Amino acid sequence: MILMYEKTSNPPILHYVPLSRCKKGESPFVEFPKGFKVGDIEVLKESFTTPLPKYLKIETPEEDAEDVPQSLEDGGQSIVDELKEVNLGIIEEPHPTIINASLISENEGKYISLLTEYRDIFAWSYKEMPGLDPFMIHPFMKKHEQ
Repeated sequence: MILMYEKTSNPPILHYVPLSRCKKGESPFVEFPKGFKVGDIEVLKESFTTPLPKYLKIETPEEDAEDVPQSLEDGGQSIVDELKEVNLGIIEEPHPTIINASLISENEGKYISLLTEYRDIFAWSYKEMPGLDPFMIHPFMKKHEQ
């Protein structure tokens, strides 16, 4: 809706039509009706609102919900598998990596060979992470060294 002071010497050229009233692909900005002068401005009564749909309140029967087991109320149990450290590097330049200790030996071998094959994509030191803010990692490093 455009509000305009009646004594304006230059009426708007375009006016806005709500998208709900536009046809598909039509611009919401249309030319203002010609022939109007400042003294002839009439109040055009058009509702720029869309009536809200009526919502009915539907009563739903209450369900008989069962009590939740106490273990879920307490936050559940976290299941943590045992972990195992493997070296993906060499003795002079170790790259310790933690894997699941419960992997069967065949899968463990495949997993380690995959990690070894792609070890160049991992950052093994903070120097290899140029976007990392040293001020953010500094407190962690002190805790880690202790």
